[in-house]
Amino acid sequence: MIERGATRDKIIIAIYDFSYYPLGLAHILLWQAHLAILAHIHKPAKIEYCFLFDENELIYRLGFNDIKEFQKRFLSFWPVFFCLPFIRSINLFKDRLLLNQFISTQMANGSLVHPTLGNRKPLSFEILTAFSCQENLIPYLDPPLESKRKAEDFFKLHFPDSLVFCVSLKEPDLPYHEQKWQEFFKFFEKHPIVFLIVDEMETLYSFGKFTFPNVHMIENYNFTLCEKLAAINVADGFIGEIGSLALMAIFGKKPYIISQSLEKMQSPQIDNLSFLRKKHQTLLCNPTNTNYLITHLEEILKEL
Repeated sequence: MIERGATRDKIIIAIYDFSYYPLGLAHILLWQAHLAILAHIHKPAKIEYCFLFDENELIYRLGFNDIKEFQKRFLSFWPVFFCLPFIRSINLFKDRLLLNQFISTQMANGSLVHPTLGNRKPLSFEILTAFSCQENLIPYLDPPLESKRKAEDFFKLHFPDSLVFCVSLKEPDLPYHEQKWQEFFKFFEKHPIVFLIVDEMETLYSFGKFTFPNVHMIENYNFTLCEKLAAINVADGFIGEIGSLALMAIFGKKPYIISQSLEKMQSPQIDNLSFLRKKHQTLLCNPTNTNYLITHLEEILKEL
């Protein structure tokens, strides 16, 4: 029984339809950021996840060889879907008709549906900006507690006396790119700060090896994708190019310096994120040079 004056939780039916949304990190994090804002608008709120796996669409439209290939990939992302604290239940559907019947029943009981059946626009920063400007709210994402504990314990064990900044080099295919980072890491070699590169090894094929004692590769420590996000979340800050991993920093509370590389400067992504800025959270529409990175990080370090 609800006590007089108490408020019943609003139920939000959150649909992840794989025929609309790709199975990728950026889409998963953006989807949850949208839900975080909706949950704030309708608080107190609880979220019910609804995943739709239409086998025919997965195989013939989305390019998977069979359902097992999709399931394997889906399971690798599974923990990443739990960066919200108010998830009430999870529903898996293989039939679109059954999902629509479930949604109709829930709407009749007063639940909200996101996205609505007639308005499944691609996830984008434009939609997120509109929500956040209206509510003056940054949607924070928080990785699962188990992943955060692993990251925190890892930092305490390996870097007990250092600040830790996660770094995403992302797409290092421009001539100046490697030199910039080499100079940057060398400048801070004698400082009590560690840089943890969170990119996958294969994205760094064009780089030589970083031999600085203050630079480490997270790939050498058997971190899962979700644990990488947790490392970004609990680290003292983040530096790097805009990309999927950078979204965890953007939807977090720690300092960051995030830029957009030359070949993507025509993209409106960075401009559409400007509303998220707080002190020492910097988003740049043009590539950073070494001196800028050094100067800005020194300013951040003065307050840590």
